[in-house]
Amino acid sequence: MYNPSQLMPTWIQPVRDNGTVQAETGLAGLYATHRSALEKKHLHDLQTLKRVLDHDLRRIGHALNEVQTFDVNQALHQFFGQEFTLLPEFIRENRSHRLNHMGLEIYTPLDVWLGLAQHWPPQLTELTGQVVEIVRTTRFPSSQALQTRVGASVEIMCVWFRQGGTRSMIEVFDIGRPVPDAILTRAMSAGDSFREDIIWHYAIDMPSIREVDQIHEQFTQLVVSHPEYKLAYFQPVTNRHDGSYHTKIIHRQLGMELEFATHQIPPN
Repeated sequence: MYNPSQLMPTWIQPVRDNGTVQAETGLAGLYATHRSALEKKHLHDLQTLKRVLDHDLRRIGHALNEVQTFDVNQALHQFFGQEFTLLPEFIRENRSHRLNHMGLEIYTPLDVWLGLAQHWPPQLTELTGQVVEIVRTTRFPSSQALQTRVGASVEIMCVWFRQGGTRSMIEVFDIGRPVPDAILTRAMSAGDSFREDIIWHYAIDMPSIREVDQIHEQFTQLVVSHPEYKLAYFQPVTNRHDGSYHTKIIHRQLGMELEFATHQIPPN
């Protein structure tokens, strides 16, 4: 069983190199370096930062276990219910849809996360019960459409993991706003905390831009007659930083969001 008290202290121990303390390593050094960004998120002291970091780790561990067992076709039927028959044929008739990633907000700045990257694999291994390795990461600004949607600046980091012999990708969002009070003040499970995350989603691969446009057009018609659905964006979104072109639809009652994306845009 994962015990934060056994793992957290390593984050605040400085690393010694030839007897010299490297002040920028360890949580205390990172806190001092990024204090301005942390205070904008209402992370005003080390204890609060440690608690929120632990919470973020548990969310990522939860997401890793989720993508291991996620069934795209089952999720499509759950999400759309009787309206599944209204979807384009290439969605209805294809049984080999692939999950591209799961996306979620983290509540600590990406600079702090990257400064602690060496601690992720052992702690996520403890959380998931499987050996977790980080394969690679990419970091880039979000689309303007997402920043407009949340009313704040947003950075994205895609993290590719190897877990139990399989590879998966988790997309984490660093949104430039205070951490929600519920996350700061209440002890909640990783699963329950997704109710506080307005942008978490599953992303399903689409073969091309054409299919994204086609399904977006279908969603545009669907939301008119079915108020339980809402489009995240009025038109598909291009992000040339990662070469993605996607649309998103939200199910208000389920509190669930699906992204349909292709990566055929030449990245910057």
